Amino acid sequence: MAKPFKIFLWIIGGFVTLVVGAAIALPLIFNPNDYKDEIAKAAKDNTGRELTIAGDLKLSVFPWLGVTASGITLSNAKGFGPEPFAHIGSVDARVKILPLLFDHKVEIGTVVLDGLALNLAKSKDGASNWADLVKAMEEKEPPKVEVEVKSETPISLTVSGLKIKDAALSYTDQQAGTAYKLENLSLETGRVEPGQPLDLTLAFLATSSKPELSAEVKLALTALANLETKVFEARDVKLDVGTRGAAIPGGKQDVSLRTANARYDQNTGALALTDTIIEAAGMVVTAALKGERLAGDAPKLSGTLSSNTFNPRELSQKLGIALPATSDASALTKVGFASDYSGNFNSANLDNLTLKLDQSTATGFVHVTDFATQNIVFALKMDSIDADRYMAPEAAESGKTEGKGGDFRKTELPIAALDQVNAKGTFEIGALTLKKAKLSDVVLELDAPKGKIKTQELKAKLYGGTIVQTARITPGPKPQYNLTAGLDNINSGPLLQDFAGKSYLSGLGDFKLGVNSNGNTVGDVLKALNGAVSTNFIKGAVEGFNLKHKINQAKALYRGEAAPADQSPRTEFSDLKGAGKIVNGVLKTDTLNANGSDYTLTGDGDVDLAGLGINYVLKPTYTGGSQDVKGLGGLTIPVRITGNLLDPDVKVDLESLLKDKAKTEVKKELRKQEDKLKEKLGDKLGDFFGRPKSQPAPAPEAPPAEPTPAPAQPPAESPPPSP
Repeated sequence: MAKPFKIFLWIIGGFVTLVVGAAIALPLIFNPNDYKDEIAKAAKDNTGRELTIAGDLKLSVFPWLGVTASGITLSNAKGFGPEPFAHIGSVDARVKILPLLFDHKVEIGTVVLDGLALNLAKSKDGASNWADLVKAMEEKEPPKVEVEVKSETPISLTVSGLKIKDAALSYTDQQAGTAYKLENLSLETGRVEPGQPLDLTLAFLATSSKPELSAEVKLALTALANLETKVFEARDVKLDVGTRGAAIPGGKQDVSLRTANARYDQNTGALALTDTIIEAAGMVVTAALKGERLAGDAPKLSGTLSSNTFNPRELSQKLGIALPATSDASALTKVGFASDYSGNFNSANLDNLTLKLDQSTATGFVHVTDFATQNIVFALKMDSIDADRYMAPEAAESGKTEGKGGDFRKTELPIAALDQVNAKGTFEIGALTLKKAKLSDVVLELDAPKGKIKTQELKAKLYGGTIVQTARITPGPKPQYNLTAGLDNINSGPLLQDFAGKSYLSGLGDFKLGVNSNGNTVGDVLKALNGAVSTNFIKGAVEGFNLKHKINQAKALYRGEAAPADQSPRTEFSDLKGAGKIVNGVLKTDTLNANGSDYTLTGDGDVDLAGLGINYVLKPTYTGGSQDVKGLGGLTIPVRITGNLLDPDVKVDLESLLKDKAKTEVKKELRKQEDKLKEKLGDKLGDFFGRPKSQPAPAPEAPPAEPTPAPAQPPAESPPPSP
């Protein structure tokens, strides 16, 4: 046995010596550069292009069979200029000899490609500079040769790695007037072996001429692809993209993505995405998603989404979006969310949603039922919010005709934007501050289908009472509006103090409003406003006006006395009722009545809502009889309210008061003179009919012949009068 074994070793040793000798001798007796012309001719015959190899071809045999080449250029297609179609700075590829011979293993070393430049182009007539190569490949398709390989040991293939350095790819489309480039492209992989993880890094700079932008991309991951089971996996994914250009919001944006694991099963269409983090402009979104049947007819996605607490103002600034100014500079500075996610490629559902806005928290759900129509269904509940913080800041007063911040009547209503809204849902708020008014248990219901009539209903508690308000908007070139509102059992004093900054009226009251209008600006809507309004208050007071004091002022002025000292500016009433109609933007009262302990009040006039004008007269009448107003009982003191509705002039109309008083005195004097005239006329008639002057004239209805009756006689016990 020893001798055959020795013979086997001699054979192996001799074979190795032969291979080593050939590896040493082959480069000495064979020069691959002598075959450059043949290589160029073969390329010309097969592609019709010129192939040149400027550098040396280097060949190695043992232990690696490899080739190195540099300065390789393939000419461009006709009509596309002198720029080469492709150029390779250098290429190095090799394979191990012994594993291939003895173990049926193909072990390829690291393939290095340096300085690759590929120029793709399309001319104005639509021709491309690669179509001829594709055609040549199709025409020169080699015949199929079936080779039966019998081996007990399967052939395996491994590649130590792939390294591409300083590569560039450009594409110019003269038809579209666009140009795209990938520059500074580098790609490096670890060991490539079937069934084993593959480490990969990629970096490049992408630029575009239309739109003008650039993106610097860096990617690193570990990939695992099982071609037999069709399962693909990516681990520890790190993607960083830095974009620049006029087309980028804010001029530049940096986006990063991190994924612990992404796995896709092509057989079942199952996707698993864990611990995925996307960061951009200071906003960080964390996601974990699962997909089912993604390649089928009923795909499904589910998982969780959440964000950090980010600053929307800083985010919008980085995105080049101008947020409207708010009265509170600290508003819109803290936002965050967390939610369960479900949906598919056409819809998305956010359930168990928690949304934080500054100091407010809302919970509920938001469903986008159709991405194409942007149909949204929602139900949200918020603990509390001060809406005034998010309102525009008040500007300095610019005049009585315009009010604060300019003429608000010129404000365009956002009807076009509102018409695009396609939403339905409810929004509940535990406590709401709006225009300084405080509401609770607020329920807002919205039904706003796109392009159709939109309705909104509001219910809430406020100041001891309730409010119910319904609005209806019909979109179109001339939008139509309908509004009804009812306030029941409202404590008006605190409401007006908070809402208007001054309590003009106190007491428990009801308020009803029903109006309709049309138009595209606030002014147009006010001009076309029509409807009715009514109020009913009990046990309250008109603040800022003291009826008794005004009466005393009038009395003093009338008598030429000194004006009385100021009194509390308040006039109490037991009830106050009013009703009126609005016609083309002008409110005119039908009734205004109030009753106090010692006065009554009526009023008449109109309020021009569109022109912001008011011309109204209140007529309080004193009905009491106290000593301080003796002689003026039943006197009416007109109070005229005129000028700008936002800042009216209020004054007592003493001129009308004095005229009325003078008229009363004249009437009394006329009655006296009338009585005297009647007496004289009676005497004259007596003379005419022969009657003594001392006898009174007969009554007109009595017959002239009948004598005047004698005066009544005193009682019997009294002596008769002297003759």
